[in-house]
Amino acid sequence: GSILMGKLISKGWRKRDARVIMLGLDFAGKSTLLYKLKSGQAVETCPTVGFNVESLRTPCGISFTLWDVGGQDSLRASWPNYLEDINTLIFVLDSTDTARLAEAMAALEEALRHPGMAGIPV
Repeated sequence: GSILMGKLISKGWRKRDARVIMLGLDFAGKSTLLYKLKSGQAVETCPTVGFNVESLRTPCGISFTLWDVGGQDSLRASWPNYLEDINTLIFVLDSTDTARLAEAMAALEEALRHPGMAGIPV
């Protein structure tokens, strides 16, 4: 978290809400991470259809909105809609799912090709 916060501070987001998008394949752990950050506890989640969104505030006072976007193949076509006007992209990868690493890499590369990603920290 501190690297992300450092990047947000250096980009001038200390005073205003930053928009952070979290992408990754289905079952990568995006929703689990979102709610762990929100509540500090591990919670059981269901596959995301569409998105989850939460407003978070760090101990150092940085507020940001974190969007957790569903990662099923059928939902990935909507990812470009979420990549406009963002401050940071978090790509969540299940490193134990080695059978899908190439698919995850392809999904990340496609997201990074979006024009809205120019200069955005990942």
